[in-house]
Amino acid sequence: MKTITAFSSHGTIDFDSETGLVISQTLDECNDCCPNNIGTFDVKEYARTYGHKPDTDIDILDLGYWLKDGTYEEPAYDWRDGTALLPAQSEIEAARNKNPESSPVPTVPIVQPLKLHTMSNYGIKPHDTNIKLVKNYMEWGSPMNQMFLIDAISKQATRIVEVPEKVKRQFHEAGTDKWLSPDAWIQSAQDWLDCNRIRDNDDKGNHL
Repeated sequence: MKTITAFSSHGTIDFDSETGLVISQTLDECNDCCPNNIGTFDVKEYARTYGHKPDTDIDILDLGYWLKDGTYEEPAYDWRDGTALLPAQSEIEAARNKNPESSPVPTVPIVQPLKLHTMSNYGIKPHDTNIKLVKNYMEWGSPMNQMFLIDAISKQATRIVEVPEKVKRQFHEAGTDKWLSPDAWIQSAQDWLDCNRIRDNDDKGNHL
């Protein structure tokens, strides 16, 4: 038996990777949108989708499951197909567990090491801050890294500000809005677009 941990905004649930049966859970006290009544995860559906059963710790949004009363909850398909507009769960858990007094501006540690074949060349270490991750990625790698990162952020930010009500709904459905403001997430996206727009208005092609 291999034990897999499913992460949610309320805590963690350990389950058997072969059967999907819940083994133990560490969850906050909660009411709505709380996963404390899950009996079995749908590992067969996961295997049909990905070609294998869960083999590493996983976001609960990527799993279907049966509640103890027999009710079935499907996976969050918008999460799977890339249309989820809230933060990745690993970033949520890291931010939630971080000591808020460690910095006046929270910097979220990287939860899992980057799987880059040139990781050592980037000077990136496990648990580096987001600021260091972005700085090293943009300064130490190919100049194409800068273009890629800016383009990726701009596309995600554009999607977020275009559908603010959908963003808020996804925050609510995931239970994330109980401690992280979706309005702040949307504003961050708008701030990025505004900053990039100001920079591009004085574009002399010397950004790299």
